[in-house]
Amino acid sequence: MSRNFAWLPYHPGHVTLVPFQANMNILTGWMSGCWLALVSVGGASYFAHVGTETNAQHPSTIAVKNGIKIAIGAGVMTVQRAFQMICQGSPNTLGCVSVNRHFYTLGLSMSPTSKGAMKMRIDSKTRIVPQPGLPSGY
Repeated sequence: MSRNFAWLPYHPGHVTLVPFQANMNILTGWMSGCWLALVSVGGASYFAHVGTETNAQHPSTIAVKNGIKIAIGAGVMTVQRAFQMICQGSPNTLGCVSVNRHFYTLGLSMSPTSKGAMKMRIDSKTRIVPQPGLPSGY
C-alpha cells in the first residue's frame, strides 16, 4: 500500500461517505465492529462507514441501521459489497479499501515521538472477502 490515503471519518449514528479517488487508498476507524461498504449514490461510487456503537441496543446504533435501510429501500443508496469489521489482536484497528477495491483490516501499534506526536506502524494487514450487500436482518 502506498502512504497516500483518503480518510473516512467515523461518526456514531451516521453513515459517512468518501468518494473513490484515482490511486488513493481509503482508511477509516477506529474500528469496533461497524460495517464498511462500497455503495453507489446518484451513480457515483463511495466507501461508506456505518457508524454503530459497541452496544447493539444503543439509540444511535438503531438509528443508523434504520437510516441505511430507509436509504436503500428508497433507492437513494445501493450497497454493492460490505463487510463487518471484527477487531482481533489489536485494539488499534483501521478499515481500508485499496485502489483496486479490496477490503483490509489493519492492526496498528502506536508510540509517542520525542515531539509529542504519535508514530503509527502497521503490524498486521488482513484481506477480507466482502459479501454482496448488507446481511438480511441488519
